Amino acid sequence: MTETEYGNLGHSLVALTPEQPFIFPEKEEARLAQIAQEFLDSDTALAEDRRHYQHLFPTHFPTPIPQRLLVDDFTSITHLQHILGLQYYTSRAFVRASQGDIVLGTFAPIEGYIEYMDEKLGLGVADYIPITPSPDLQPYAVCDAYLQQQDAFQALCQTLGARQEELWFHPYMGNQSAWQLADRLQKNLSRNVCVAAPLPELCDRTNNKVWFTYAVQRVLGTEAALPGIGCDSAAKAAQAMKNVAQNWSHVTLKLADSASGMGTGIFSQDELLSSSLPDLEEQVAQWLVAKDWNPNHSLPVLVEPWLREVLGSPSIQLWLPPLGLGSPVVEGIYDQLFYPNNPHIFLGSIPSQLPQHWIQT
Repeated sequence: MTETEYGNLGHSLVALTPEQPFIFPEKEEARLAQIAQEFLDSDTALAEDRRHYQHLFPTHFPTPIPQRLLVDDFTSITHLQHILGLQYYTSRAFVRASQGDIVLGTFAPIEGYIEYMDEKLGLGVADYIPITPSPDLQPYAVCDAYLQQQDAFQALCQTLGARQEELWFHPYMGNQSAWQLADRLQKNLSRNVCVAAPLPELCDRTNNKVWFTYAVQRVLGTEAALPGIGCDSAAKAAQAMKNVAQNWSHVTLKLADSASGMGTGIFSQDELLSSSLPDLEEQVAQWLVAKDWNPNHSLPVLVEPWLREVLGSPSIQLWLPPLGLGSPVVEGIYDQLFYPNNPHIFLGSIPSQLPQHWIQT
């Protein structure tokens, strides 16, 4: 397969626009493979996922391009439920869809939206099937809603069963609910279902800032990430914050699985060192409660330095093909923008303005 064919196929499968394959030197690829095996060997849940969902793994690039089922489900990201209208975030799945695909979501149909995707963006016409989650679920819990509502699930199966070729299921995140839904579809359809997403446990790990910090340091070296401390209680977090403040002007307290700065608190060195440990522990406890953190089931929080003199907040967009079917594709590097008067609120992204040699590296 040529580089052009590979890029075009990546675009067709997940509606991206890859720029270049990233080829690892042989020695580096062997080193990374060894680290990956060590992660797998040390975590039985990762290995169990591979066994349990192996029948849903893509094993080839399908020809012709298959029908896709797309869903943007954000339930793995904590502390989002306070954003008004978040159910409309599920509409973002349309930018990955094209002619003949099906999008699942929780938003009320928007007049002219599908026509805009087709006529203005040239993505084609995808069908939309809305569902309303029950009150005990988050309003954007698409996959759990289908797992819970048998009538809606059967109606979805009837829609998907009208065709016989392979179905590729492409969720925003490969969380447990997404894989469970794909597994149920496979068992109820007379067509093969493939999931284009990380396995649930791996998805959870990479969405865990404490684990991900460790993984980055293991792969790229300790200098590639700020020194972070995972804490499973307000008392441990308060002590860690005081310790970090000995050497840094600002310290952050972060929910491990939140996003967009909503789960981040920033504290100055002066306020941390001037507070007594009991007072700081009480302040941290109140902050955790306000962020919906629960010591019985939430991930440990992350304490780390906060660097104010940074050049940007880059976001690297990658496409990772199924295992054994090619190298990662670098789509682009973007700078994340934040509101000038509120640096914790996400504004959007633009192509990175960092020096070109840094981007290329």
